[in-house]
Amino acid sequence: MGEKNKELIDSVRSPGQIIAPKQPKTVKLDIIDRRIIYVLLVNSRLSATKIAKLLGIPKEKVMYRINRLVEEKVIVEFYTAINTTRLGYDLFMLNISLKNTSQQELKNLVVEMQKMHYVNWVMTSFGSWDLMTMIQAKGLGHLDKILDEVFTCIGSKLRDYSIFSIVDFQHTTPRYLTLDIKMPQIKLIGKRDFSYFKELEERNAKEASQKISLDNIDVELLNSIASNSRKSLKEIGEEIGISSDAANYRLRKLIMQDLITGFKVRLNHYLFGYQFQFVFVKIPYMSDDKKKQFVYFCKNHHLINAVFKLIGQWNFAFEVFSKDVMELKMFEAELTELFGDIIQNITLSLEFNQYKFTYLGEGIYTDLKKSV
Repeated sequence: MGEKNKELIDSVRSPGQIIAPKQPKTVKLDIIDRRIIYVLLVNSRLSATKIAKLLGIPKEKVMYRINRLVEEKVIVEFYTAINTTRLGYDLFMLNISLKNTSQQELKNLVVEMQKMHYVNWVMTSFGSWDLMTMIQAKGLGHLDKILDEVFTCIGSKLRDYSIFSIVDFQHTTPRYLTLDIKMPQIKLIGKRDFSYFKELEERNAKEASQKISLDNIDVELLNSIASNSRKSLKEIGEEIGISSDAANYRLRKLIMQDLITGFKVRLNHYLFGYQFQFVFVKIPYMSDDKKKQFVYFCKNHHLINAVFKLIGQWNFAFEVFSKDVMELKMFEAELTELFGDIIQNITLSLEFNQYKFTYLGEGIYTDLKKSV
């Protein structure tokens, strides 16, 4: 691969930041752009060659388009989804309401929370809360210490907070950019597949339930690929001191153990006219039939980007992308029409800037390094 055509992967190093441009800016995405983005949302390790075969366009055009989307900052990050509950860490959503806080004070608070090693997600919002965060904690005692750190940082500016235990958290593949165009079935092409498409589809439940034992190479591999899922096996191997074959073997093993659960792409939705919201839903009980219907809705609705199953005031939360308030209200109406008989309450939270998101938080990485 020549330097001219080399994908600009190394320039995508943001720790999950999605920031609205200071001046309104819209990047026009044509059908080819949207089709490529959709494929990357399914699996961001798919090579330019395989994407070209799937979409029936030249490989050079695929590489050029990906490079341009990175340069225009539509693509923020190629990242690896890591199931840290398999490492013994529980997930908690902490939503915070502030009082008498200036924009500069909020900015300073965000900077301090970005530095907290077990806070892996920080976002400003509008509605019931001013900040939405996620915490990775190894038990309730550890959670208590992290909360003490957070609340000490906020001090007298804390008005209120809500905390939820995250039982399950899964990214879907939203279709809001491709709903009006025909997409091919994303499938395995060829025998040499380093996107691990087959392994992700066929993760073994028995193997995934067994205790995970990591060595130092496994930990460094996870850290290497966490914020750049498109690294080649050669690049990974050179970085951590193993062969490409060894990197391939270890990646497959971590997928089959349900530690790596996907390879995704993070987009700056502001640049193509979309807004990000959280929809919180209270459903204390549903029948088995209703549960199947609800799961299907969550996995297949074109606006849903992620689904959280919670314990606390709310039972579920959706990450939803919409063009405007009308589209969001239509989503809420659809949800109510299908599940109004079991939904007790719904609330919406408008999200602004995402300042941090990582699956492999600094705290977990440090803990793993100490334990191997």
